Amino acid sequence: MRKNREAFLPNLAAALNNQAIRQSEMGQRAEALQSIQEAVKIRRELVGKNREAFLPDLALSHGAWGNVLLRCENPMEAAEKFAEGIRLITPLARKLPQAHFRLALMLSQRYREAAAAAGMAPDPECTWPLEAMERGNPEAGDEE
Repeated sequence: MRKNREAFLPNLAAALNNQAIRQSEMGQRAEALQSIQEAVKIRRELVGKNREAFLPDLALSHGAWGNVLLRCENPMEAAEKFAEGIRLITPLARKLPQAHFRLALMLSQRYREAAAAAGMAPDPECTWPLEAMERGNPEAGDEE
């Protein structure tokens, strides 16, 4: 039974992530928050078993969580979730920018939008992908 559960966890997390997005789009904010929190919980469990394989998915779910929170008109918490996603993906994006930079950039863009909506100054640690693009060097991952 345990093996079957573990075999389906990645798909369950993906389904919950997608469900949260759709629920949020339909105005079902509370349900969307429940779904995304469960997706993040499962993805954290998966990261504990195989960090490199599942870390990008966990970062992506933090982005979805941030988007749900923005729709709930909670930009401060949304910025925190986007920032967590950026912190998670940064080591991989710096090591393998061709594979992970786009996710870091998307999270950084959404983080900056949420921070502005919350009236807070963006943390440069979370905007490095935007700065790399502005310098015309998105592959600047291994500089720092």
